[in-house]
Amino acid sequence: MEINIPINGERDNDRAKKSGITTTGSLSGGTEQRGTLYWSHEGNEMSDLASARHEQTVQRFLDELEQAGKRKTPQRAAICRAVVESDGHPTVAEIYRRVTRAFPMISQATVYNTVDTLRELGLIIRLEIANHDHTHYDVDTEPHVNVVCRYCGAIIDVHDASVNALLKAVATRSGFSLSPEAGLILYGICPHCLSLDNHARGDGPSPVE
Repeated sequence: MEINIPINGERDNDRAKKSGITTTGSLSGGTEQRGTLYWSHEGNEMSDLASARHEQTVQRFLDELEQAGKRKTPQRAAICRAVVESDGHPTVAEIYRRVTRAFPMISQATVYNTVDTLRELGLIIRLEIANHDHTHYDVDTEPHVNVVCRYCGAIIDVHDASVNALLKAVATRSGFSLSPEAGLILYGICPHCLSLDNHARGDGPSPVE
């Protein structure tokens, strides 16, 4: 059985590496839980399939940027790759840190402007999480549920066919015109933090404000 590990910035990236767990999979009832960084048991390497999918997405982003009048440059390619390979919900600061490994002199403004253009083109969406200091971005633009851990801040994408129906019902009953990237954000405690808390207390989880 394969288990999906959410990647939310470098902290969760490190957790995934240490776990040695391969990702992908679905929950029961057709509900799909996503995160596209795939770590194999052998050497914690990304699978060839995931790497190929990442590269296809990067090239699609670069093509869309070029059509919008932004020429293809190694710096923009690095930014797009950092967005895609973050596999989850990176902030501009996290993307910037990744890009500076290859381009130490790149400015934060360049990174932000490229990320914002990707958002304007509808290739990524902006995600505002309560009590998070920085805006997150999501490569997954299909309507879905974002489940946020109140302890560690990890974010998991959960897809279910009922989300679209629910959003339509909300729009109909409220009269609101929902944003194209509309989805749901739910808060709770992830299995990892729940297990740590249960182990420390010997009973149920601590109350979360």
